[in-house]
Amino acid sequence: MDAPVHTVKSRVAAISIFASAGMAAAKMVVGIAIGSLALISEALHSSVDVVATIVTWMVVRVSDLPADKEHHYGHGKLESLSALGIIAMLYVLAGGFSSNHTAACARVRRRRRCRRFRSSSCSSISP
Repeated sequence: MDAPVHTVKSRVAAISIFASAGMAAAKMVVGIAIGSLALISEALHSSVDVVATIVTWMVVRVSDLPADKEHHYGHGKLESLSALGIIAMLYVLAGGFSSNHTAACARVRRRRRCRRFRSSSCSSISP
């Protein structure tokens, strides 16, 4: 007889955790070994995917529970809410990286302008 859906979905989510964690670890090890900042950056990006996959695994285990007195239609809505939470997490992380990148670009532009015009007002710019 077929395994219950709860078991199959949980198993697939668990395999996904190990696969994404393995990829993140491999990228980090190789990035450090060859001194590639791009690969190390990609490993850190992949670690965010690992966190999202762990959250998905936990939610899948809870969302397939049968209906009870407090949840007459089951716990399936939790999957939609967790997807919204993961999207919010990724949005916040992307915004944080974007604002840091924008600030760094502004500092570089100020330095270039100061070098070009040799302005004395640029002496307060931090390196």
